Amino acid sequence: MRRAHKRIREFFPVCRVYQAHIPTYPSGHWLFGFASKTYDPLTDIDEQAWNSLGLKTKYYNTEIHKGCFALPSYVQELLVSAED
Repeated sequence: MRRAHKRIREFFPVCRVYQAHIPTYPSGHWLFGFASKTYDPLTDIDEQAWNSLGLKTKYYNTEIHKGCFALPSYVQELLVSAED
C-alpha cells in the first residue's frame, strides 16, 4: 500500500486512500486508492445534489462516502512515511 500510494502520487495531484470492511476476505479490512488529476472525493462531493436524487441504497450514503476516508492512525502513519 505504501509503495503503490507513493507511486500514484508521482502522477496524480489528488490521491486518497479509503477503506472498507469486507468480512468475507482475510482480515476483513481492505484499503483502496483514489487518484485524480482534478477531483477530490471529499471536497468536490455535492451532498445536496446527491441526496436530492432520493436514491435508496442498502449501503451507500454521503456519510459513508466521507467516513470511508477516515483512516486508522497506523494507516495514516504509513501513508505519511510513503511521502518521504
